[in-house]
Amino acid sequence: MSVVLKEILTKKYVNMKKLLFLLFISVLCINSAYAQETEQKLVINKGYKITSNGVKLTNDEVLNILSVYPDLQKTFNSGAKNLKGAAALGWIGGFAFGFGIGGILGSVVMGNEIKSYNYYIMGAGAVLLVPGIALEVVGKKKIKNSINQFNNMQNQSSNIVKMNFGLTPNGAGIVIDF
Repeated sequence: MSVVLKEILTKKYVNMKKLLFLLFISVLCINSAYAQETEQKLVINKGYKITSNGVKLTNDEVLNILSVYPDLQKTFNSGAKNLKGAAALGWIGGFAFGFGIGGILGSVVMGNEIKSYNYYIMGAGAVLLVPGIALEVVGKKKIKNSINQFNNMQNQSSNIVKMNFGLTPNGAGIVIDF
């Protein structure tokens, strides 16, 4: 009887060795596979052009990258719309302001009477420039915040797989946290 018990214990011990070896190889494979994953970091350059690993990205590509975090995607999209609105107001307001100044200067140089509508056009241009500037500031802030938050979240999630020795439901052993 002791021979049979010895054989059973030996087989269980060998099976346990195989199981532990398989678990160890699996952990190594998981860690090495995760080590191959590159961290994606977004960088805001001059003119609020966004790059990743030196490659310039379009707004659609940035939105696709941010799709993992819907709140950041929404904030970025809102900021991009604000910048487009600011550009439109800036162009229209700048043209009207310049047209009004040009009309006033042209009248002075030519020695003609200054037309009152030039003042109105210039004033309308100035009125359009103010919200355009405000929209640009708000849009840039939203874009910057969403990109910075994305980069911070990428840094926080860089060490996902952790292997420790500790208590398990069946006793002490290797604990792997994902």
